[in-house]
Amino acid sequence: MNSHNGAMEIRYRRADLETPKGSVLLCHGYAEHSGRYLPLQEALLAAGYDVAFYDHYGHGTAPGPRSRVDVGALITDHLDARRIALAHSRTDSLFLFGHSMGGLITAASTILEPKNLSGTVLTGPALRPLPDVPASSARALLPLARLAPGLIITPPRQPGSPSALSRDPRVQEAFDADPLCYTGGAPLLTATTMILQGDKTLRRAERVKTPMLVLHGNADTLASLNGSRTFVQGVLAANPDADVHLRIIDGAYHEVLNEPEGPGLIRDIVAWLDMH
Repeated sequence: MNSHNGAMEIRYRRADLETPKGSVLLCHGYAEHSGRYLPLQEALLAAGYDVAFYDHYGHGTAPGPRSRVDVGALITDHLDARRIALAHSRTDSLFLFGHSMGGLITAASTILEPKNLSGTVLTGPALRPLPDVPASSARALLPLARLAPGLIITPPRQPGSPSALSRDPRVQEAFDADPLCYTGGAPLLTATTMILQGDKTLRRAERVKTPMLVLHGNADTLASLNGSRTFVQGVLAANPDADVHLRIIDGAYHEVLNEPEGPGLIRDIVAWLDMH
């Protein structure tokens, strides 16, 4: 498919069933790619769900400068991806899954277009970054970010430094060795637009009408657990009966599905989908 940012390829895997239980569109996070979600894909397929997935512009196998993105444009891409995935789907609605930046994109997309959705699952959504930078600061930097989008504002990852992804050291080792992952510093455009889109999504939480499950580790140092808390509280303040739940995973780092608890959490996600 074509996005405004160049070619974006959606890939599909079908469950070995005449009629699938549902279809799930997967949305990966910043600096990674869809191929890191094979365990989740396999579990969904085995449980009878079709899956669709793609790499964001600037990520994985997609074109564009590495990890340099306007998150608002990626939200537009996601809305396009949903329409195309639905047209190719064997079901008349979709489930959405998103992690980190992909969790922010998926949350925003869920709010902007609630039609044809059965439910949304977020893990460690990047609704507020850590360290917490106020939206007003990001807004002040946006003109510079448009002029110098590739300006690197954080140091690159140092090999051997402690991982923020998982307590399992093999997860970071695999990430660092993966040519489709990015270990450089964060570009200014990505950082500013992620903060601003996160702020906008938190302010729109009251508009959520879709069942949602949010999983967040309380030892996450990349995406703020308070962002997820604020989001779910915002939904429930507007609609106390909303089918929206935050589950905090004690001791878990950013990638909850790649933590020792991961296989159990994937089973729990499948069970939640089965109930919706």
